[in-house]
Amino acid sequence: MKLVKLSLAAAVAAGALAMSASAVPLEEAIKDVDLNGYARMRYTHNNESDKNVHREKSSVWEFKSEVDFKAKIDDNFFGVVGVRFMDRDNGQTFSSSDGVYLQEKNEEDDESQFDIAKAYLGYAIGGTTITVGRQGIGSFFTDDMYGDGVKITSTDIEGLTLIGFWMDSLENDSDIGSLKWKRAGAMAPLGGKLTTDHNLYGVGAMGSYDPVAFQLWYNSLEDVADLFAAELAFNFDISDDFNIGVKGQYAFSDFDKASYGHWNNIPVPPVFVTETDVGDADFWAAEASMGLFGIDLAAGYLRFEPDNKDRASFVSFEDQGSFISPGEQLLDYTNFTGKNHYWYAVAGYTIPDTGIRIGADYLDGKSAGKDAYEAVGRISYKYNEKLSFKTWYSHYKIDGAAGAADEKNDRIRFEAKYSF
Repeated sequence: MKLVKLSLAAAVAAGALAMSASAVPLEEAIKDVDLNGYARMRYTHNNESDKNVHREKSSVWEFKSEVDFKAKIDDNFFGVVGVRFMDRDNGQTFSSSDGVYLQEKNEEDDESQFDIAKAYLGYAIGGTTITVGRQGIGSFFTDDMYGDGVKITSTDIEGLTLIGFWMDSLENDSDIGSLKWKRAGAMAPLGGKLTTDHNLYGVGAMGSYDPVAFQLWYNSLEDVADLFAAELAFNFDISDDFNIGVKGQYAFSDFDKASYGHWNNIPVPPVFVTETDVGDADFWAAEASMGLFGIDLAAGYLRFEPDNKDRASFVSFEDQGSFISPGEQLLDYTNFTGKNHYWYAVAGYTIPDTGIRIGADYLDGKSAGKDAYEAVGRISYKYNEKLSFKTWYSHYKIDGAAGAADEKNDRIRFEAKYSF
């Protein structure tokens, strides 16, 4: 996403010009401005290895904040500007190969950015809102990425939310696995265009009619893929302290295989493969859950795979989207090959009157046809409505095939977040 940046002098000059043209008291200027957002500190440590052939330890500090300013223009029009700050520092990396340890500082991977994450004009009438500009996409197939375009949201029908959007510029988000894809035989991403340079269209319907809830979604990434998803859930509150639920999801992707191939990111110099290495894929999952006197339990099964085990595909465009996604590391719906299926269980207990939850996840199954599992332990603490803390430890292992090394990683994360 291309951003316009002003120098400090230019920003001060622009502000002075605006104030001299139409100065108003501060309290008058902000009386119809709503402020919301968050500030987050996160620390992540990785310890990756494959049968002692290669080991790597790394740590990352991340400081991120997003602040949205919403100004009411009149009874129908409003404007939103959101600023985002992110600073990422990579700590010392210790790596070994054949028993020889190296120590280096990844200063070239440090990252700092300040940008305008949102800038859009909105018009609301009844339960329908139209927004134009840079905004959150909010699709089933995305998490927190932004796009430039038009979105229409309607809640005029009780219990039903309808969404339609068109985005012609997408944020170059690092959680998009297909950013590594290339057009077969070409020397540029997707024949000269990144995945995010293609228009994204979408429609969705979300309904909630107790005890039934559902979602239906269709997205089209122009000249790349069409994505479909459906979710159906039943939730029953037996009493104030006891509830049960079931949820099912199904999704599939339909690719324009004549246009795009897959980028093999391992060899140097790069090696290209044919367009047949991109394939359609499907996903389905079923989950049962229960809450009982502070205990929460969930168990289920999920499966996702391309139409040919040697092809690459995705069902979620950015991050995990709204798909059922237990664990922290093993599952990736944005770029996968082979057969992937898992049984999983999630359990937790919230200590009464403390805001402390202790929990665990466990997954066991196949990753690209190889035996794999992940175990996660979690602790979270909600100090109040605005301040929360969480930490987790995750270990996963994927068995090597035909004598190859096992893939393992241990990850620890701590996070503090203040929302306002």
